[in-house]
Amino acid sequence: MLYFILIESALGDAARKAFEVLPEAEKIVEKFISERQQRSFDKGRAAEKAADVLAVLEARGFAVSDAQRQRIIGCSDLDTLALWLRQAVTVASADKLFE
Repeated sequence: MLYFILIESALGDAARKAFEVLPEAEKIVEKFISERQQRSFDKGRAAEKAADVLAVLEARGFAVSDAQRQRIIGCSDLDTLALWLRQAVTVASADKLFE
């Protein structure tokens, strides 16, 4: 995709217009935008879930170490974050969250 963007940006106006009318070019651009939007959406969802995990642990009065906080915030796997959120409700300490 990067090559596609570089090539398109190097084209002159006439060549760019000719290139843009190709149906394949439109499909490539749409796919790129769609994938980028999905990645951005997933990244936002992961950040929200991580914040929820931390909020539950802190509401339960658990001290969360910097290392634990970074592990939670750094996780981008939505399934793992959902599991941690469920576990955060019942674990005996923040340390037990990752067991």
